[in-house]
Amino acid sequence: MLTPGSDMAQGTKPQRPSHLSSAVTLKPVIGNSLTSITIVCTSEVHEPTYTNNNTRTTPITLKCSLVLEKTK
Repeated sequence: MLTPGSDMAQGTKPQRPSHLSSAVTLKPVIGNSLTSITIVCTSEVHEPTYTNNNTRTTPITLKCSLVLEKTK
């Protein structure tokens, strides 16, 4: 039987990062100007929850932002 926060293989709470962040920058040339498009996504892993039949649900929040920069 699993208890909250335990790992079946090791019997200990698995160590995982709670925040992961990544960014992608695209630099297309539109007309005579250079435009930079940056997509930044950050994920936040929350504590897992358990139901009566030992089903584990781990909520993950994903936050994304879009940054546009135009140079002349």
